[in-house]
Amino acid sequence: MIGSGNVATHLGNALRRAGFDVLSVYSRQAAKAQKLADSLGAEACSDLGKVQPADLTILAVPDTAVVWVAEKLSGSHKFMVHVSGSTEMNILKPYAKFYGVFYPLQTFSVFRPVDFQKIPVCIEGNNTTTTDSLKQLASSLTEDVRVMSSEQRLSVHMAAVFASNFVNYLNIEAADILEKAGVSRDILYPLLQETLEKMKEHHPRESQTGPAVRKDHGTMKKHIDALNLAPDKQKVYRVISEQIKRTFEE
Repeated sequence: MIGSGNVATHLGNALRRAGFDVLSVYSRQAAKAQKLADSLGAEACSDLGKVQPADLTILAVPDTAVVWVAEKLSGSHKFMVHVSGSTEMNILKPYAKFYGVFYPLQTFSVFRPVDFQKIPVCIEGNNTTTTDSLKQLASSLTEDVRVMSSEQRLSVHMAAVFASNFVNYLNIEAADILEKAGVSRDILYPLLQETLEKMKEHHPRESQTGPAVRKDHGTMKKHIDALNLAPDKQKVYRVISEQIKRTFEE
């Protein structure tokens, strides 16, 4: 396991629970490597040259570090995968005989456990043997395994940014508005839960509500005026409201 961050931690623990042996954990920061290695019963390493070869080497590192790490490991590590949603598979081609992608689609935080069995894992292999091996590995961790191309995975990753990262940011803004009004943000929880349930049962286009889709310009003006002292929030409100109006006019 190359890396000791959010993905490496959750994936490493899922592999161990499924009965796999994680031999080594690498991190540039020795303390982080040791912490994760201890939890996985593995050897900690802060020198890439000393990472022992295994049946599979997982590059759970930032996208910008994938090539650098793969180059350092090439030769002795015959089967490498990265876990990136937006990095093409063939970036590993010069460095391993068998290579691919093992991308779990989830938002991971070290402090919060996840049920890996419910996480979609998107896989891609450079040949049938690699793909079959990754499919078998993924199936031991999750009920949802999907084989897809690098182009499809990029679209999935981009969609996830809209659906999760952007939505979480909007909830940061919502929490800030409520805090300034002296209202606890838990008032939004039933609304957020119902929104999610409707999206699971219906296309989001069918479930859109709110002043923008109703063309309730009076309410939108009140909101925009109330945000005069928060120009950044005002800009976000205007842009998204205009996009909603345009979408449903079409």
